[in-house]
Amino acid sequence: MEVEQTQLNQIYTLSDGRKIGFAQYGPSDSYPIIYCHGTPSSRLEAALWDTDENVRIISIDRPGFGLSTFQDNRTVLDWPKDVSELLDHLKIEQFSMIAVSGGTAYALACARHFSPTQLKSVAIVAGMGPQSMGLDGMCFGQKVTFFFTTWTPFIIRPFINTLYLPLSKKPDLADIFRKSATCEVDKKVMQDDQFTNDFAKAFKESFSQGSEAYVHESKLFVAEWGFSLKEVQCQHVNFYYGDKDDITPAAMGHKMSQSVTNSNIYIFKEETHSSIIYNHKRQIIHNVK
Repeated sequence: MEVEQTQLNQIYTLSDGRKIGFAQYGPSDSYPIIYCHGTPSSRLEAALWDTDENVRIISIDRPGFGLSTFQDNRTVLDWPKDVSELLDHLKIEQFSMIAVSGGTAYALACARHFSPTQLKSVAIVAGMGPQSMGLDGMCFGQKVTFFFTTWTPFIIRPFINTLYLPLSKKPDLADIFRKSATCEVDKKVMQDDQFTNDFAKAFKESFSQGSEAYVHESKLFVAEWGFSLKEVQCQHVNFYYGDKDDITPAAMGHKMSQSVTNSNIYIFKEETHSSIIYNHKRQIIHNVK
């Protein structure tokens, strides 16, 4: 997807003085979709959704990621207020949302905040649910991360600063991601240079201000979100999972879907945390429009 740099690096100043960074993909007069990136990631992640669907994807950096000002003590429920201000600025009255992985809580918080006439539909892709949904089907490493973040949160900052922050500075990051793919479906996905390069750019950008945003968001992962999923008022919420995803397993999606009124869940066979976007993005965008 060829996008001008000015479209990728936009900044709006919120009423409290904080800056919020966002990128726009697609024709400006087409249907708007607000994109909630994963964690750690950034507004540039939306480049992975390059399709021929006629949509305008507006991808927003959460506080501390990319171009957005870090926000001390922020909660999941703070996010809809930022989105609302940006929508007013962009003069958008009706829209849909796509959230991937760690962006799930923020999209569902918006689905609780905005009226069904404003927020038409939501797509949750490989969504990370609250810890109360359980960890069934999650890989050992992910479970260990949840355990330490919950019970010894002081470990998270040095862990991220030792592993992820230096990784984000690697000039050959795309090659590292490509070589780290273990299963055949991921190896195939990572052979697409455009996809892998875009993935690496989004990851790098997430650490452009350092690691504080990722540290803070990691703690939010293991905390309650501040609202019940039953409070979600959006009339069309679709959950999408791969049956081979051991980072955000389908079992977590089933439990979330059961808690959200007017929701459906789709399980794609032989798909992983990464491949689900690559292989099913057109269907997901078509459904959420």
